[in-house]
Amino acid sequence: MFADGGYHRANRYEIGDANLKSEYAIQIDISYVLTRNSWELYINPFFYSIQYFIQVVPNGRQVDDLYVYEYKQDDSKLYRIDTSLLYSINKKINVNFNLFSVFGNQINNRNLIPLQRLGATF
Repeated sequence: MFADGGYHRANRYEIGDANLKSEYAIQIDISYVLTRNSWELYINPFFYSIQYFIQVVPNGRQVDDLYVYEYKQDDSKLYRIDTSLLYSINKKINVNFNLFSVFGNQINNRNLIPLQRLGATF
């Protein structure tokens, strides 16, 4: 968080903030599993409430041909749901489909975190 210079691996110039506070989070998650014959369905929703959420955000300037990013902090809430569908062809071969979605918002509506992210794996 004390950065002030080029970070060439990420192709950006970072400006830190020595006044950042430690993050504090509360997490709640539950799991549900449904099994039918050769099928299994997993559903796992999460909720995170984070005080002093730290994120590196662009500020629109450039220094030495590197885009400038600053460390910012705000309270935020994140919601995530993980789902998985498993099909057992036999005892040795399974097919697994995964889907996750993340929703988030900053408390003061600066929207520094992505509002929605959706992904899938097979």
